[in-house]
Amino acid sequence: MIQVWSPPPWTRWVAIVLMLPAFIFLVAAYVPGRIKATIKHPFLVALRPGRWPI
Repeated sequence: MIQVWSPPPWTRWVAIVLMLPAFIFLVAAYVPGRIKATIKHPFLVALRPGRWPI
């Protein structure tokens, strides 16, 4: 197989850093708490990283 494009090595760490809040919001969708009360639909926030309220 011919490799057409190789991503920069630093993008691996960007993906890891962006996944941390996604997992927190995903768990907050099923556990009652302040995150769920503040963000009405944390599951949708976890699935749509372009809409994070950060």
